[in-house]
Amino acid sequence: MGLLGEGEESSTPFTHARLGELTYLADDDVAQFFVPYASVPGRYRQSALLDASFGRRDCTKPGPVCPQMRDMSEHFGPAIDKSMVKVFGYLPTRWEIEYDELECLNLTVAAPRPALGSNSLRPVIVYIHGGGNSVGSGGHCGKTDPANLVRLSIQENNEVVVVAIDYRLHFLGFLASQDLVEYNAAHGEPPCNYGVHDVRNALLWVKKNIAAFGGDPDQVTAVGESAGSMMIGQQMCSTVPNLFRRAILMSSPPAGLRPYTLDAHDARYRGLLQRLNIPYDSLSPQQRVQALIDVPVGKFNDVLIEGRPENPLFHCLQHPSFFPVPLTEESQYELIAKCDWVDELIVGDMAFEGIIFSGLVTPPSGTYDTFHTLFTDTYGSASTTDKVFAAYHITPDLPPPDFTRAAAILIGDIMITRGQGHLVRYLTSPPPGVPKSKRVYFYHMEHPSPLRDSPLCGTPHHQLDVVFLFQNFNSTWSDPADVRTAVEMGRRWVAFACGRAPWAAYESEVKIAAVLLNGVSEVPRDADQNTRYAAMDLLTELGVSNTKFASHVELTLQPTSK
Repeated sequence: MGLLGEGEESSTPFTHARLGELTYLADDDVAQFFVPYASVPGRYRQSALLDASFGRRDCTKPGPVCPQMRDMSEHFGPAIDKSMVKVFGYLPTRWEIEYDELECLNLTVAAPRPALGSNSLRPVIVYIHGGGNSVGSGGHCGKTDPANLVRLSIQENNEVVVVAIDYRLHFLGFLASQDLVEYNAAHGEPPCNYGVHDVRNALLWVKKNIAAFGGDPDQVTAVGESAGSMMIGQQMCSTVPNLFRRAILMSSPPAGLRPYTLDAHDARYRGLLQRLNIPYDSLSPQQRVQALIDVPVGKFNDVLIEGRPENPLFHCLQHPSFFPVPLTEESQYELIAKCDWVDELIVGDMAFEGIIFSGLVTPPSGTYDTFHTLFTDTYGSASTTDKVFAAYHITPDLPPPDFTRAAAILIGDIMITRGQGHLVRYLTSPPPGVPKSKRVYFYHMEHPSPLRDSPLCGTPHHQLDVVFLFQNFNSTWSDPADVRTAVEMGRRWVAFACGRAPWAAYESEVKIAAVLLNGVSEVPRDADQNTRYAAMDLLTELGVSNTKFASHVELTLQPTSK
C-alpha cells in the first residue's frame, strides 16, 4: 500500500466500540480507514461532530473533498502546466476525486495493523494540509497518503498512528460578515470560522475515537504545513484546550494569515455578492444569506478562477467566540507561549517560501520602480526600502526572472520565515511575565526539489517539505541524497511524536537549528551561511511587518497575462 488505496479490502470488518463494524484496506503492515468525522447541516452552518455508530460501514474509499479549484494552474497563472506534478508534486490515487460541500468532512486513519484493538496505544500524528485556506486535501491525496509514514515508524520501532484530515475551504469555510454572524446566532451557533471549527471537530474526533485504532488520545502531535500550520497555532489560541500535546509548525506562524476584523470581512462579503450579481442594499440580511445559500457551488469556483478577489488567500474572523484574546502578528508569540496544554514544538521553514508569492515561473507585472514605491508607501521611508533591498540584493538592473526571485524571497521572509524564527526566539527567551514553558526544536529545510518535471526542480521551495515527510516519492527518486533526506525527516518527526528529541533543542544560550539537506545535521544558528538570518534581523529592526505588507502581495507580483 505504498500509495493511497493500494492495499486489499479486509476480509472481516474491524469492530470499533463506538463507530461499529468498519471494512478497511490493509497489507501485511498497515491498516487504512476512510471515515467521516462531522456532518454539515447546510451551507454556512457549523459542523457537528459525528457521535453515533455507523452500524456497518465501508471505509475502503475516500469520501468527497470540499469543492475547490481543481488545478493549481488556475490559481497561479497560465504559464503553469495543467498538471500539479509540474510544480508541487502530484501522485494519483485509484479513485476519481468527488466534491461535495456537505459531505467533505472526512479523514484518513493509517495504523500499524497489530495496533487495531490493542491495549498498547501508539502516539498519534494528525496532519492538517495547507493551501491558503483555499485549496487542498489531506485525506484524499497521494502525496500525503499516511501509509508509508506509518510503515517507516514500524521499521524504526517507533510505531505511530497517522490521521490526515479535510475541512471546508475558501468561501465555504472562511466567508464572514455581519449577515452570517446573525444567521449563525439564529441557529444557536458561534459565528463563521467554519473551517477552523471543522478542524477543531476533527481533533475532538481523534480524542474520542483513536484509541480503538491503537492510538493514544493523550499523545497527539498536530502537524501542519503552511495554512495547516496556521490552523494549529490558531487552535492553540482558541477557547478549547487539550486538543493535542505536541505540535509541528511547518512554514507559517499562527498569524501568517491573521484573522480579519468583521469590518474587513464585510468588505470582502460585499465584493463577493457583487461578483455573484446579488444586490446588497435592496435585500434584507436574511435574504442576502439565502441568496448565497442558493448559489450553485460551482459559481464560487468561477469567482476564484475568473474574478479573483483582491486576495486569493482566506482569513479567519477575529471574534471572541473562537479567539478570546485577539490573535494578531504582535500577540501571536505570547499567546503560543501561554498555551499551557502544548508541551513541545518543532518550528521551521523552507529556504524559499516566497515562491507562492512570485507568480511561480512567470515574470511579475511589477517592476523594480513599482515595487520600490509600494514598499516605501507601506513602510513610510525610502531609507528603509533601500536598506531592505540592499540586504536582499534587489537592484534596478535585475532581469525580470531574477527580480521575481529576489522580490519573492523578500516577501516570503516577511510573511513566513521571519515569523517562524521570531516565534522560536520568543519561546526560548520570553519577556518578563511570559512563561518559558515549552521545549522548542528549530529547523531550516534547504534540500532542493528533486521533482524533475517541475519548473522548480532544484529549488527548496514552499510545500516541498510535505513531499519528503510522507515518504511517497522515495521510489521515484534516483539520487540517494533525496531518499536520505526524506527518511531522516520522517524519522525525526516520528521520534518527536513519540516524545523523543529529534535533534538538540534550541536554547537562548545554544542556538541550534537542524538543517535538512542531504539528511539532517545540527548547525549553530550563526554558522548557517545559507539562511538569511542577518537580513531577517534587519527586517525586525526596521519594523517591516507582515501585517502591513500582506494585503499588497498580489499587487506586487501578479503573473503577467499573455
